[in-house]
Amino acid sequence: MCVRDCPSDAIAIRKVGDKKFVAEFDLAKCIYCAQCVDSCMKKALESSKIFELASLDREKLKVTFGADPKEDSKKQII
Repeated sequence: MCVRDCPSDAIAIRKVGDKKFVAEFDLAKCIYCAQCVDSCMKKALESSKIFELASLDREKLKVTFGADPKEDSKKQII
């Protein structure tokens, strides 16, 4: 639901294995509307009061959840 409801297309869900998925958030595209938080039926997302997310490198604004750091060293894992 969050992927479909995101007005800025900042969320992607990728299948990386049998019944294994990762969620990718591109904070450079995000408009911080919290529509993804409102539409998440699993309540897996929450809004943050952190507002200083500026970066000169757009790649640092891409966050991947659920990935194994050994599989893809180029992704930022939080």
